[in-house]
Amino acid sequence: MTRIHIITLGGLRIEQDGEELRDLPAQPVRCALFLYLALERSATRDELIALFWPERDAERARHSLSQTLYELRRRPGEDWIESRGERVDVTPRVTADALEFLAAAESGEDEVALARYAGAFLDGCNLGATPEFEQWVDRRRAQLARLHRDLCRRLTAARLEQGDPEGALAVARRWAEMDPLDDEAHHRIVELLAEMGRRAEALRHFEEYAELIARELEVEPLEETQALVARLRAAPPPLPDASPRWSSNPPASRTTACRSAGCRRACCGSRWRRGPRWDGRGSRARSSASTCPSRSRP
Repeated sequence: MTRIHIITLGGLRIEQDGEELRDLPAQPVRCALFLYLALERSATRDELIALFWPERDAERARHSLSQTLYELRRRPGEDWIESRGERVDVTPRVTADALEFLAAAESGEDEVALARYAGAFLDGCNLGATPEFEQWVDRRRAQLARLHRDLCRRLTAARLEQGDPEGALAVARRWAEMDPLDDEAHHRIVELLAEMGRRAEALRHFEEYAELIARELEVEPLEETQALVARLRAAPPPLPDASPRWSSNPPASRTTACRSAGCRRACCGSRWRRGPRWDGRGSRARSSASTCPSRSRP
């Protein structure tokens, strides 16, 4: 029985029975339609036409859809899709890492979910199928990025409540690894290192982070993080027996425009508001260079 697994977190890779399908990503509309169905699991023909052939008249658009589905039945195969009248459904033989991540997070398996998140949805891959499809990608990317950020917050706080600052630091470091431009992740790393008495390491991490965003975005760290570092530099060295005061709360205020890597269109223009918690949009926008080959649409 043929099995198809789609890796979308951190890039794009499609596997059929363990073998990579290299030709499918080279066909933008065909691959985009396949990805959309695999993630949504079901759609009507009208929904697919509106997403991939919005500019064509009804007859030509339906012909293009039928032709694309025909090609997808040839490769990756016949048994991954079922058509019933106006509805197109995906069979359980198709799995996707993004759906596994969502399922683990929704069932409360935070550790499992965190391990499954390998990066932003379709990171570095621009199929360029249609603007409507790219908007769908942006919404999915934003949804998954927000969920990952929430997981990292919860797990960091849980580690601190368990008296495990090293575990909290490991979560924060992985958070920053998955989204290197996330301000909140780097703030937490600096804060945790400082509270653990590792001031030199905290300052070194801040300098590396500041260099990264200056190079990539030509901006400075947010004011709250700069203020934290200023206090750290001005404070005397901690006494040998001083116990750190752990805080599971993120920085208290943000007044800058949304810069999330996962919400370029989906929540552009949102703003952080003053309050006791971050609002879930703590990373800066990234431009992803296209790494997926593309050709003309059918």
